[in-house]
Amino acid sequence: MRMSRDKYENNFHLMKLNYESKIKEGPTHICSCCGGLWFEYSIKEFTVEMLRNKGLPKEFIDKIYYLKNTIIKLCVTCRKDIMLNKVPNLCLSNGLAFYEVPDCLKILTELEERLISPRIPFMVIRTLGFCKQFGLKGNLVNVPINVDTNVSILPRSFSDTHTIQLKLMRQMKNKNAFMYETIRPKVVHTAIKYLIGQELYKDEGIVISNDWIKEYSNERENFIVNDEDKKLNVNENKGEVFDDDDDWNELDGKPISPGATETLLNDETNNQNDIGIKFAPGENNRPISILMDLKVDELTFPKIYCGKQRKIKENVRLTYAKIAKSELRMFDRRCGRVSKLFFTYKKLQTRKFSDAISINLRKTKNTKNVTVAQMLNRDYVNGLIHTDDAFTFLRCDRSSPAFWEMKKKELLAMFRQLGCPTIFLTLSAAETKWSELIVILTQVLENKVITLEEAENLSYEKKCDLIRKDPVTCVRYFEHRLKCLWEILLAPCGPFEGNGLEDKYIRVEFQFRGSPHIHVFIWLKNAPKYDKNNPKSIEQCIEFIDKLISVNAKPTEFSEELINVQRHKHSHTCKKHVKNGIKCRFGIPYFPMRKTMILEPFSDDEKFTKKEREEISKNRQNVIEELGKISKDTDNSLTFEEFLEHVNINEEEYIKMIRSELKKAKVFLKRAPNEIRINAYNSMIMSLHRANMDIQFILDPYSCLMYCVDYINKSENGMSKLLREALNELKKGNSTVKERLRVIANKFLNSSEISAQEAVYHILSIPLSISSRSTVFINTNRPENRISMLKSDEILQKLEPDSNDVFVEGLIDMYTNRPDEMKNVCLADFASLYNVSKKKADNAQITENSDDEYVIDNEIDEKTIALKMKNGKGWIKNRKKKKIIRCRNFKLHQDPENYYREQLMLFLPWSNEEENLININHEETFELYKDLIQQKRSEYVHREANQFEQAFEDHTERENENDIDDKNIEYDEDKNEFLIYEIGNNEGDIFVEMGINTRTEKIEHFNVPKIIPDTEYQRMMRSLNYSQRKYTLNVMNLIKNGDKQFFHFINGGAGVGKSTLIKAVYQSILRFYNSLPGSNPETNRAALCAPTGKAATLIDGMTLHSFLSLPVNQCKHKLVKLDNDISNRIGVKLKDLQLLIIDEISMVGFTMFQHVDARLQQIMRTKKPFGGISVIVL
Repeated sequence: MRMSRDKYENNFHLMKLNYESKIKEGPTHICSCCGGLWFEYSIKEFTVEMLRNKGLPKEFIDKIYYLKNTIIKLCVTCRKDIMLNKVPNLCLSNGLAFYEVPDCLKILTELEERLISPRIPFMVIRTLGFCKQFGLKGNLVNVPINVDTNVSILPRSFSDTHTIQLKLMRQMKNKNAFMYETIRPKVVHTAIKYLIGQELYKDEGIVISNDWIKEYSNERENFIVNDEDKKLNVNENKGEVFDDDDDWNELDGKPISPGATETLLNDETNNQNDIGIKFAPGENNRPISILMDLKVDELTFPKIYCGKQRKIKENVRLTYAKIAKSELRMFDRRCGRVSKLFFTYKKLQTRKFSDAISINLRKTKNTKNVTVAQMLNRDYVNGLIHTDDAFTFLRCDRSSPAFWEMKKKELLAMFRQLGCPTIFLTLSAAETKWSELIVILTQVLENKVITLEEAENLSYEKKCDLIRKDPVTCVRYFEHRLKCLWEILLAPCGPFEGNGLEDKYIRVEFQFRGSPHIHVFIWLKNAPKYDKNNPKSIEQCIEFIDKLISVNAKPTEFSEELINVQRHKHSHTCKKHVKNGIKCRFGIPYFPMRKTMILEPFSDDEKFTKKEREEISKNRQNVIEELGKISKDTDNSLTFEEFLEHVNINEEEYIKMIRSELKKAKVFLKRAPNEIRINAYNSMIMSLHRANMDIQFILDPYSCLMYCVDYINKSENGMSKLLREALNELKKGNSTVKERLRVIANKFLNSSEISAQEAVYHILSIPLSISSRSTVFINTNRPENRISMLKSDEILQKLEPDSNDVFVEGLIDMYTNRPDEMKNVCLADFASLYNVSKKKADNAQITENSDDEYVIDNEIDEKTIALKMKNGKGWIKNRKKKKIIRCRNFKLHQDPENYYREQLMLFLPWSNEEENLININHEETFELYKDLIQQKRSEYVHREANQFEQAFEDHTERENENDIDDKNIEYDEDKNEFLIYEIGNNEGDIFVEMGINTRTEKIEHFNVPKIIPDTEYQRMMRSLNYSQRKYTLNVMNLIKNGDKQFFHFINGGAGVGKSTLIKAVYQSILRFYNSLPGSNPETNRAALCAPTGKAATLIDGMTLHSFLSLPVNQCKHKLVKLDNDISNRIGVKLKDLQLLIIDEISMVGFTMFQHVDARLQQIMRTKKPFGGISVIVL
């Protein structure tokens, strides 16, 4: 078996086939016990007989076998408990199963649901990037509302299809609506009628008054169907003529009845009037804490919980975090919707902060000889000096700057102990390009099985829609795909063949578009180390780089089409503001090179004359201009030599020009002129991952530190600055520690941003920080300066009043209580090589790591014998792999006394801190044991550690001198075109409920944008002649069917009514789309355009140039593509565009018409003519 395994791991072809098979798997298998969706490897199948044969009683099997089928499928989590004859906590029979959703609730849109829910979760939700995934900005404010009032403002509809425009506001003074949709009053009334009969609504005392129609009918008379309309024929009201071609195709020249077509085009029972309702149901209502509102989930989401309360069995202990995981993994995807996802995330986040503040207030500077009785005295405790961790307490949240500041310190400790890593690797997600994921999403969301080819042929918009609808499956698939990839990266036949992977550190980060990507530091065995003074070292490094890294534009390992994902496209996120303007922060376009080189900057001794500096500057300008030209032509076939001829420079001068700008050594890859925008890749990884990647060889500690600073905590820089400014302001006053914690927590909660996929990582506790080694912090401060954690009141009350055992035991306490067999073990070894557990057989460790960090190594060495601690409070066992140790790290030149004390404390065994470390001459003792200490120290401090520390100090000095350039921080971009819900001031308070002092009117009317008044529309439709009316009906029929793209040319002389016809078509289309439930009236469904400003004004439209960002000067040149960010912004605005109408087509030249076609193809990301948009020209 071992031989076959070795054979497999040494055959890349076999491993690749296995990888390609595994990545087709998704979380599509349903556990019969918990109802969760799992990957196949997590599921094991049983029959009832098989479980009975394992000694499980029939009654027990019936309880855990909730989803009945011919085969019992059990996930690994449930299986573990079941085999111990225990009902898993997340078993559906414990009260976690969803109620069946009645039809009247199933059809509700998001806004319709808000009208009938007793709670409104006000959140600012935005779309991110062109794929339009969702993001949340700021806090959640939970506001109770009166459902009766909501329903009473709506008209009593006489038709199931009657619709109105509704704006739901946070406050009436706000400019933008929280939600804006077309809603169906009758659907809302039917749903609330069902809900008030359910137990939850009854318990809340929610009733609907019977006299609402009398109170509101006079004010809303324009919404009620007119008496004349009631008399119209039922078939006319249904508007079926639109869907029946025969009703008009077979007419033999007779005019169409005006009355009939008016009903079809403008039936007031089917379409909204030009007046809508704008109201703020929660205004003047006091928000409720989501932690104190015990039924908040059920009251907020009646479409999910059906007006019933979740009833967990009394003997089952379930936290909200576990329930949230159950809901997100459930085969019933109702909790995967974005609003519920963000609501769950914010509730969990608020709970974490509340707990963190409580814990922080239990921290105090170590106090000697205090007793349990004193600690239970509130006055005494309040008089203690509590620690002011008003910034670091935010570590409880994995999206906070404090958390990533801690992770950065742990990574720097890895550098200090392990030395410089070899490789820096970045891997991104490509959801729309991974057909395997699209197949899985289609199966999970639509219960439909399609082939990979069918998935590949789906439209880009359809793929984006699937990805938006289920961020949970997207995240789980990305993690699964990476897990499969790492199996090959670790294999002997993998890309690091000959240099086994020794250690790694991974950070999961989230891109502007909302998708995850990972940054990885990799330590390889026997990898070459760069030494600028050693030619052989340089040669070995270059050979290693060429073997591992490529920028070849025509690879043989995979298709050329895939190389396009490596081709950089400039966007607003890569723009960096510098003294001379703006440049790409990635340094693209790259310099072409004849061969791979490692270039060093010129030394201080190598001076240039003024003439030489001018020549270098001139050469640089020529090279940059030429690179700008050829970077736009990916098909150029210039060689490196021809490129140098173009810029009139030889290779020696070219290299001198490059080196003149360098500050540190840098790798320049072999690169042809047509490869200057291609990011570095590894061909083996690229052929497997099939998504954007980057791979770089790390030259020295300084380069390593820059990667750490730039990528490990880059997105938190602005937030960190914001929080520290707030903290500095607080310190100027006399605020208490508790007040500081409250302000900082609120500042973070109200300012943070998160994407839907990142929220999934948090809710499912998927690690964002992954290390091949655990990290432990050793507090080497003097005893009086250490932070100690008070035991909880519950524990203290069980102890004797005069006991001094009031603090939670820490690492140093454990060390002093180590058994005699370990008396020669120093503190560094104790922390790094041993684990302490409360039980002899328990492999759990006491460590600084929490569930946020995933540690890859197998912690415990099972062959060793557990040793009992002296105080009997735990057992000590050996580890297989050293932990990374962190400490206070005093500097000899800054604090010599504490430096010597720390060295003695870490690397020399001791038993009594007071005697062995405090009451001694530290320097003399250090000198006495210097050799022993340095020998042990070398096991934990790498020879490159000093270089890392110097690089870090240099960077810190520069950072303090130069303030952060906020213009370069992509998350600070506040793009209104990405807005979904904007609700004005949405700041919450984690302690104090927010109150609104001013009372304003909650309801007013507004004019629906673009729609002309009913009377004007009816007058226009009556004025149409037979041909115009017939054409309008034809277009409406095509629009309603919506399955085929069409192109129409309307011809006619001046003054025959072409503009009137187009206006009628445009208004009819707007009214049709605005009548659809859930539609946003501000969405661009149809566009009126003309080539000139005057022509555009006559039809109330836009010029083609402004609408599609076309160049004013055509010049018969090929159309230059829009920048990626501009294309994305326009694409977001036009995502729902169905029809483009161009007036005065005779003034549109052939070149301009081609430009319209090309621009729409780019914006809509499809090669279909005009981007798949139907076009009418006249």
